[in-house]
Amino acid sequence: MLDALRSRASSWVVKILLLLLVVSFVIWGIGDVFRGDTSTDVVAKVDGLPVRAPLVEREARQQMNQLQQQMGGKLPPTPAIMNSLRQQALNSAIARRLLDAHAADLGLVVPDELLVQTVRQEPSFQDQGGFNRPQFEAYLQQVGFTETDFFEQLRGDILRGDLVGALTAGARSAKAAAQVLAAYQNEKRAGRALIVENSAMQVPEPDDATLSTYLEANKNRYQAPEYRRVEIAIADAQSLASEQQISEADAKTYYDANLAKFTKPETRTAEQLLASDSATLEEAGRQIAAGKSPSEVAQALKDKGVSYATLGPVAKGQLPEKLDTSIWGLQLQGVSSPVEDSFGWHLIKLTAIEPEIVTPFDQAKAQIEKDLALRHASEQLPEITNQLDDALGGGASLADAAARAGLQVQKIAAVDRNGQAPDGSKIVTPTLDKRMLDEIFATGEGQTSLLITDNDGRYFVVSVSAIQPPRTKTLAEARDELVKDWRQQQASDAAQKLAAALLDKAKTGESLEALAAENPGTRLDALPLTARTPPKDAPPAPEATPALFDASKGKPVDHVVPVQGGSAVVVLDNIEAADPKTDLKPILDGQTAGLANDLIQDYEAALRQRYAIQTYPQAMAALMQRSEP
Repeated sequence: MLDALRSRASSWVVKILLLLLVVSFVIWGIGDVFRGDTSTDVVAKVDGLPVRAPLVEREARQQMNQLQQQMGGKLPPTPAIMNSLRQQALNSAIARRLLDAHAADLGLVVPDELLVQTVRQEPSFQDQGGFNRPQFEAYLQQVGFTETDFFEQLRGDILRGDLVGALTAGARSAKAAAQVLAAYQNEKRAGRALIVENSAMQVPEPDDATLSTYLEANKNRYQAPEYRRVEIAIADAQSLASEQQISEADAKTYYDANLAKFTKPETRTAEQLLASDSATLEEAGRQIAAGKSPSEVAQALKDKGVSYATLGPVAKGQLPEKLDTSIWGLQLQGVSSPVEDSFGWHLIKLTAIEPEIVTPFDQAKAQIEKDLALRHASEQLPEITNQLDDALGGGASLADAAARAGLQVQKIAAVDRNGQAPDGSKIVTPTLDKRMLDEIFATGEGQTSLLITDNDGRYFVVSVSAIQPPRTKTLAEARDELVKDWRQQQASDAAQKLAAALLDKAKTGESLEALAAENPGTRLDALPLTARTPPKDAPPAPEATPALFDASKGKPVDHVVPVQGGSAVVVLDNIEAADPKTDLKPILDGQTAGLANDLIQDYEAALRQRYAIQTYPQAMAALMQRSEP
């Protein structure tokens, strides 16, 4: 939900510590006491306070939505992912309940006035005119909260924020420690690197004997995977739907019976003024009646706390009851009398009415036929799969059983665990998901699987007729790979050997410039001033820079440094001490967060000793089973 602690705990340390507390529970675990399930709705209890399944499920799905948004919708809500998120949601809920139990023991309460004030001041729910109730209601709809649920959650968040804020208020890092760390982190060094490039090394073409020896020594890198020859029978509603014939009469009957699905209801748009008392809005109503617009009135009465917002377009029943009755009782351009709800007093002016729109049958016909075909196919699917299962149970081969059920058998000559053919191409007919591949590789040679359903709702049976076990590739199969890898290895070894010889000379006092001039295939790069952790794009050899911090000024690093595409001899030329005026705030903040985290862990351990935690594995398992996406 919204950052309920924004006005209660401004320190960023406090804002992250609730998360740290939850993480600590993941580390500690939550299975203190395992008992039988007393209610399918309660998945855990903390000091008798229940953690209910709907809350866990809602939080898990919210996390899934956030992950999908972050990944552009490319993350599927598979059972494994969803169950992991449900477990995380349970851990989070238990952590909150521990804090709730302690808050109750301390007698902490949050008055209703503070809740309303917090929501009204939340930037997410404001526009230029102040608090915007439609934005608040849209948020509730998005996260699946009722108004009552939201306020109770907010009440708990504020209490928990107060507890954590009080606990960590005294956590402060010492300036001296931060100065030492800053001096270490921000010291900069510069030098030079004499790089022996792999590509400059002369490497002969290997003969077959050399490649065979290399293959034998590295055979784990050149393995052909296990392949299986399989037959697959698949039954799914989408495929069966293409065979359905839907008459126009059936489509029209469906249309008439479900006219609401093809009707866009009337919607209304309004302007509203919000104030803390009815008298102010009565005055506003008089000014509107005199010809002023609601926005002009809001500006004129802003000193009296009047704010302006728009409502809609909304359909009937989408607003709270009092506001809904008011807006739907108005004529176009009509103005309501003041209406009160939990956020104050509202005055509404109806500004637009969008009439009901009904999609004609001719426009809806194609989609109706498609939907009915899919429905009929879905209704036939159980019978078809039963026929297939019965035939297999009676001893029929997969080909015969599929024929009796009216299904096609698809053959795959060879497939590996990744769904690829021996040439590396992806098997596309049929589409093989993980569940199907798992079943293919769990079925023995000459065996037929049970009837299985996958994540897409397809039913399938696989029959494995042959298995080619994994093996080391032959010299002929792996020749190109072997030649490439052997040459790269030889070039790298030669470059490292030459760099080691050059390092010995550098240690005796010979300059890198002289060594570069004497050895074709080397290059001398300057390593500019940089800190211990250079940026990834730092020129020219970022791998060499950290080695500067292992050397004495004017001396080479005492070992050959591997770099991209070669090996290097590195010499330290200059040391620049950290600026004593460096901003210590980031370091102090990080160290303070560490201290505060230690306090949180101690606090969590004390709460676990004080309050009993009970989990109900059977209830959690039932939630996971019935909530599959």
